[in-house]
Amino acid sequence: MVEGEFLTTAAAPSAEQAAVARSPIGVSDEAMTGAWRVIIARVPDRYVTYYYHENDDARLRAALQLRAERWVASHEG
Repeated sequence: MVEGEFLTTAAAPSAEQAAVARSPIGVSDEAMTGAWRVIIARVPDRYVTYYYHENDDARLRAALQLRAERWVASHEG
């Protein structure tokens, strides 16, 4: 089962699939197309994605990172 949470439609599905494929279990920050980046929160059978732009306020990235970490923690068992 795969679950995605999209905050924007920043990248084509193939770009998202590539980022998810290279992300480890846990929380990672991956490059997308152009200046878009994605934070991927991943557990063995699910993942969530949080998109942001490199020009966004640093507080947004920090908030998304924290949200991703909390999501992973809530799914650890």
